[in-house]
Order: sequence, then structure tokens, then C-alpha cells
Amino acid sequence: MGGAEELSFDRVVSTCGHLMADEMYGFEPVLVCGGEVAIGNLRRLKLQPHLHMLREFAALAFPRYANNVKPLARK
Repeated sequence: MGGAEELSFDRVVSTCGHLMADEMYGFEPVLVCGGEVAIGNLRRLKLQPHLHMLREFAALAFPRYANNVKPLARK
């Protein structure tokens, strides 16, 4: 993480606790909005609402492998 504190999975679990089936670890504030990678910014979050929120913040982009989709177009 280039100078940031190490966030091993074991350390995250011991700090934030074990996840339920509908949860995930996430940063608050989110990284795409300027949040920092720090153990103090990690939270246990509900999976679906958090992923939905991240999709709202993310810029629309195509995957790298889809750079040349012209050959895939129907003729």
C-alpha cells in the first residue's frame, strides 16, 4: 500500500469483527471520495447498499479488455 499502514485480513477482523453473510468491510469515507486507506476508516457495512453507493460514485467505464469491441459487433 505504499507507506500506508498494513491492513492484513486478520487485523481487520480483530478490529472490526467477523462479517455476517450480508456484510462487507468498506472504507468510510469511501476511497473514491478522498477517503484514506487506514484501519480507523474501515467499517462493517451492509453489502448491497454499500455496493450500490459505490456504483453511484464510480465513473462510467468499460473494462480494459473491451477496448476494441468493433470485432464483436454483428454484421
